[in-house]
Amino acid sequence: MTKPKMGLRIAWIIPNVLMYILFLGLTVFVFANTKGLIDMNRPGIWLIMLILLLMIALFSSYRIWKQKVVVQTRNKFTKVEGKYTEAINGSTTS
Repeated sequence: MTKPKMGLRIAWIIPNVLMYILFLGLTVFVFANTKGLIDMNRPGIWLIMLILLLMIALFSSYRIWKQKVVVQTRNKFTKVEGKYTEAINGSTTS
């Protein structure tokens, strides 16, 4: 079994948390200044930016979660003669 690289994982988690904080702060800013943005005719650009930032943060979270699942799957199964054998009870899958 290989030990997952926690340093690399933390390098992905920290910017992801900062993106969620940025999203929340930007959301508060947009809703606090809605009247001014409507007067300048610019709420659409800010809403598009908020949606894109949320999508990037969610994709990054999915990527981190997917790495965790892959590591768990690799630890649970071992490859023997071209087939994956479950390490606990010995059942095989192709």
